[in-house]
Amino acid sequence: MSFVYIDESGDLGTKRNSSKYFIIAAIKVEDSKKLEKIIKKTRRLFKKKMMTSSEIKGGNLPYELKIKILKKLNNIDYEVFIIVLTRKTDIK
Repeated sequence: MSFVYIDESGDLGTKRNSSKYFIIAAIKVEDSKKLEKIIKKTRRLFKKKMMTSSEIKGGNLPYELKIKILKKLNNIDYEVFIIVLTRKTDIK
């Protein structure tokens, strides 16, 4: 059985100062336990910086931790899907 984890970034552009892009990303794995193990380890390593947030923000991760995560992902089978929507800037 496949497992798909989905996340989004940005907004749908309903306000004048909305982000230029809305991004949907998904990772598909066959063995969810392996991915969950990587996520749990990352939370432990990054616990102090996460404080009360339950979400791991890639932009806030130190470079070294990003590399560690990517190296661990090399050990599992996964596929990544990304959709990028560009907001029109002439909406008034």
